[in-house]
Amino acid sequence: MQYADFFTLPMDDSAVVVVAAVVGVSGLGVAITYFFGDPRSPSTRALAFAVAMVGLANMSYPAQNVLHPDGDGTWWLVQLPIFDALVMSGLLLWMIRVVRAAQPSARALSWIRRCTWMFAGVTLLYLVLGAIYPVERMTLFLFCVGREGGCSGDFFWMFALPVVVMGSLMVAVGLIVFSQRIDEAERQRVVCVALAAPFFFANYVLPAGYNVLTSLPGLFIFLIGGLRYHTIQGERGQFLSRFLSHEVVKQVASRGLAYTMQSQKLELTVVCCDLRGFTHFSNAHDSTVVTQLLGEYYEAVGVVVAEYQATIQDYAGDGIMILVGAPIPAADHATRGLALSQRVMTAAQTITQRWHRPETPLSAGVGVSSGIVTVGAIGSSSMLEYTAIGNAANLASRLCDLARGGEILIDARTVELAGSRGLVARGPVHVKGLGDVLHYARAANEPLGSRQGVAP
Repeated sequence: MQYADFFTLPMDDSAVVVVAAVVGVSGLGVAITYFFGDPRSPSTRALAFAVAMVGLANMSYPAQNVLHPDGDGTWWLVQLPIFDALVMSGLLLWMIRVVRAAQPSARALSWIRRCTWMFAGVTLLYLVLGAIYPVERMTLFLFCVGREGGCSGDFFWMFALPVVVMGSLMVAVGLIVFSQRIDEAERQRVVCVALAAPFFFANYVLPAGYNVLTSLPGLFIFLIGGLRYHTIQGERGQFLSRFLSHEVVKQVASRGLAYTMQSQKLELTVVCCDLRGFTHFSNAHDSTVVTQLLGEYYEAVGVVVAEYQATIQDYAGDGIMILVGAPIPAADHATRGLALSQRVMTAAQTITQRWHRPETPLSAGVGVSSGIVTVGAIGSSSMLEYTAIGNAANLASRLCDLARGGEILIDARTVELAGSRGLVARGPVHVKGLGDVLHYARAANEPLGSRQGVAP
């Protein structure tokens, strides 16, 4: 037998049905794996939908070629073009969401819109042709390899050209995707989809049943892309969850790290906390003991930060800087920041009392400031740090330095936004670069802030 004659060998009808079922169920399985691996991500939902349609399209093949070989039962023939179009639409929607998450240029968005409209028009044309010429589509286009006349003729090209145009438009959008700064996890899936696409396009022309030779390898490549995506997302989420709130980690998962970490100007509240007496404690104890103290301190403060959906910008020895209202803006950042500062003080005091020794006393001080700062990831190509730059960060740090053990000092802007309940005004303090700054201190162990009044 010549290799060229391989696809001319007829496959038993029962074998065609079994092959279609295996490929279809495999496609649905991969789609379910994609979806439940990251159900909150719009791009993942779109890609899972496309893979599911690949499975359903393959499961419908027996109805086209085996159950109605002479063109009977045209209702099924109308369904197959719908699955094909939905596969293409799902992939296009996925790529559009990937590009938009990368915040492309206006020119890139313009080209995406053009490709989308052209794609919609060609898809509609393909569906209409499939509804008007269902028998011709089955007998002269689908599974044409090995048939008399082969893959040629007017009806073949009538259906082949729209498929080629749809594929070309997907390639065009794919090139736009690679021209943007897309998330690395999504880039892995883009590469695998590009590698798998030729295998799925081969399904149109191979004889019924032989599509298993291309569909299963294509689905396997899809699965590899999903595994690479979830591996990167899992490693990233595990790392970021120690520093960022749950909402920020979800945004990273859905819109990418580059989008979440981009520089932007925001009004937010900065809370700084450090330990009084820590230097003396460190000098008097073994490094193992110091590390244990810091571990408990970081853990206690981290729990509070997560509860208030804030972000830890920096750990610097005994000092912790917390951002309330970044990377995700929060209108109530000042109110939330005051409440957080009180909880942080309580958590820190619990730790310092546990580790307090007469010869090495420990306590905590907290500073709070609100204002417009620039936040974003800065650093070298090999090391990035999410940070806040602006007067509010400097003032919070300065107030933290001035605070005595057990004291919370708050700037005037925070009080203006959140209210003055539980606070007393202090005289101005000189801050380098800011001059004399009026600030407030906690008057008693009661909830801070009230929108009903601002301290004079």
